[in-house]
Amino acid sequence: MIYVDIFVAGVGKWYEFRCEETEIVKNIIKEIYHTVMNIEFTTCTKLEEKNLERGKERLKEENLYLACIESKVMLNPNVRLEECVVNNGNRLILF
Repeated sequence: MIYVDIFVAGVGKWYEFRCEETEIVKNIIKEIYHTVMNIEFTTCTKLEEKNLERGKERLKEENLYLACIESKVMLNPNVRLEECVVNNGNRLILF
């Protein structure tokens, strides 16, 4: 288990996540996507809710990528996190 800070570019916010090193990166992307959508959707106003719904139609989890800021490497979505150059405390970006 590693702890990372993830900047979600589409939302413009940082989130702290615990990630299992043996998990496939695309599954981590899916987990981040759903967690952030749940957080942001439950805390938004009605106007923001409409904009978020439109954004969700355009922004699908399969179109997202995860990269490590420290190593400047985009993570391969088809490998386990432990095969990538991600360490405890690294900062990642989801875009």
